[in-house]
Amino acid sequence: MKTNRFILAAGFSLALVLTFSCSGGGDGTDNWPGGEGLSSPSSGGGSYSSGDNGNGSTFNENSQIYYDDLDDDDLDDDNRDFSLIKSKYKGNGVIKKVLSYKDDILIDAGDVTNGIVKLELPSTIPDKYLSEMFNEEEQRACASYPKNIKSADEGFSLIDGNEGDDYSLRIIYWELYSGEMIDETIGYDETIGYSYFSETGKIACNFNGNGRYYIYNIDAKKGWNKIYHRKTYSKNGGKTHEFSTDNILKKEGELKWLIW
Repeated sequence: MKTNRFILAAGFSLALVLTFSCSGGGDGTDNWPGGEGLSSPSSGGGSYSSGDNGNGSTFNENSQIYYDDLDDDDLDDDNRDFSLIKSKYKGNGVIKKVLSYKDDILIDAGDVTNGIVKLELPSTIPDKYLSEMFNEEEQRACASYPKNIKSADEGFSLIDGNEGDDYSLRIIYWELYSGEMIDETIGYDETIGYSYFSETGKIACNFNGNGRYYIYNIDAKKGWNKIYHRKTYSKNGGKTHEFSTDNILKKEGELKWLIW
């Protein structure tokens, strides 16, 4: 299922998914409005690879993309198991990292060959494309928040090289429980995102917002950071989002790149 431009799918503000297109320049910078000075992968980025989380079951960033093509036939007692996905994307294209949905700002972040990802994040991002993570009220709820830290991450987009279609692209495992509840939890999803920070610092925050509870435990380093995101659903309709630079996921080995 193809996405339309400017549709926001999920998120961190530091988010984890989504669409659009732009063209890359041949002079070491990306050729989009205001993109001057932005390093492309070919000028200092490089492939991104994960480290082992200690149990030998890590997600491989440079792996197969699947279509999010589950339908009612794949549902059993309200379970939705992404391990059932069998439809592989076989196309070629380029991956874009979205810096701003509002302003349609994207940067080259790798490519796809025969459905296999090669993730290459740019080495640096100009300060003018970075922003505050939280508003003042949210910052007051933080036990630790570096005063001047800024970040960028609005997800990924895949631009198909043959058809020119825009797909939203994300890494996810999702499961809803059936039968007995587990500590009032009826399901969860787990994702991995990549956030760029302007400086090193500890971000430790807990706060409520729009009916959701947020927990941040991030030891940011300057540059790109892998962010583990676990969202749990409770039977009363509440959602809890946990974000961490530590691996808090239970199903990392079962995550997949999905497009829709």
